[in-house]
Amino acid sequence: MARRRKKTQVTRRHKYLKIAARRRKKAQVTRRHKYLKIAVKLHSRRFGDLERARAHAMIYQMLPLVLFVFMVHDLLFCPTLLVVVFCKNLLSLSWVV
Repeated sequence: MARRRKKTQVTRRHKYLKIAARRRKKAQVTRRHKYLKIAVKLHSRRFGDLERARAHAMIYQMLPLVLFVFMVHDLLFCPTLLVVVFCKNLLSLSWVV
């Protein structure tokens, strides 16, 4: 008659799988360089991708600011010299050439 296993008992196969999983996890975290093992954060391996994505997002965030700067530059240094006059009573913008 077969004996029932206790919950704490682990089969050899299951124990091997746990060890293999631990080894794979450790391989992700540590990088081998000659005789040294250097601990590396997992997300820093793709640091270039993250930086590229962040720069790509920042370009689109900076676009309105760049357009505003060009618009102000055109208003101030344009050969026709447009002057912007703010009328406080009317709360409107009037363009004077």
